[in-house]
Amino acid sequence: MIRVYTQRRQGHQWLQQYQKCPPVIACILGFTATGLIPGISAAGATPSARQYTAIADAEFLVKG
Repeated sequence: MIRVYTQRRQGHQWLQQYQKCPPVIACILGFTATGLIPGISAAGATPSARQYTAIADAEFLVKG
C-alpha cells in the first residue's frame, strides 16, 4: 500500500498516472526535525536549508 502524506493532490495524480507501470526503482526521501539542530549535519549551509537537502538530492539523481 502506498500512502501520500503531503501534497496529496499531486501525489495521487502521480499514483494514478503510474499505477499500471511496474516499478524499476524506489527512492524514498525524508526529513525530520533532528536535522534542524545546529551542528548536527554538514548537509545544507544552515539548519533550515537542510529541509531541502533530500529534495536537492532527488533533483540531482533525476537531472544529474
